[in-house]
Amino acid sequence: MTEAARVDDEQVLAAIVARVDPADVAREMVERFRAEIDGYRRLPDTVLAGQIFEVSRRNVELFFRWVAGGAEPTEAELRLFRDSARNRATEGMQLEDLLQAYRAGGQIGFRRLEEAARPGEHGALLLAARRLLEYVDRVSAVVGQTYLDERQALVSEEERRLRELLDCLLDGAPVPAPLRELAERIGFPLTGPYRPVALAVPGGSARRHAQLAAALRARGVLALTEGERVVGLVAAARDLVA
Repeated sequence: MTEAARVDDEQVLAAIVARVDPADVAREMVERFRAEIDGYRRLPDTVLAGQIFEVSRRNVELFFRWVAGGAEPTEAELRLFRDSARNRATEGMQLEDLLQAYRAGGQIGFRRLEEAARPGEHGALLLAARRLLEYVDRVSAVVGQTYLDERQALVSEEERRLRELLDCLLDGAPVPAPLRELAERIGFPLTGPYRPVALAVPGGSARRHAQLAAALRARGVLALTEGERVVGLVAAARDLVA
């Protein structure tokens, strides 16, 4: 594409973008998230109508700006998406659901541009499609990395608190209220007796052992990872093998 042709297409795209209301697009996005994505369906209506709508509206505005003139979002502008990704990670939403929302948003935004294009303007949408892919790739990378960083921080904090609970029980020390709540959440009784647990999966990675520890906690075992093994306590009356 020559420089003149690119400028002409950007002028056309700017005219098309001006005909589309970002807030209207954002409302359609939120409704689609609610209808099609489990993680968003579980969110309260107040969060969908508030935070999710605002993030979606800003997403559309930045996408349209990129489409019309190639202006990439700044780090300051991406902060809103980072904050939203941290919130979704804290709530336990799956990363797949979060990224699906951004892909769906891009599809809806592009369709609205197609609908707003007048006869003779559709050729410029080829440039819009290329910039859509660039935009979704950039934003998805930022959102995905932020989500993973936040989940890792949450997992690390959970492991620390599990270790504190284990140490309290091994030392015979009083268990503070926050750790009592943790024990209650995983269904672990705070009245013994207990049996010690030490498990290893031959050839298993640290990730595999983390999955094993999580599965045991789901069955009421106080289990945490130590590299490539799982240690902890189980109520003496519980059949761990089963």
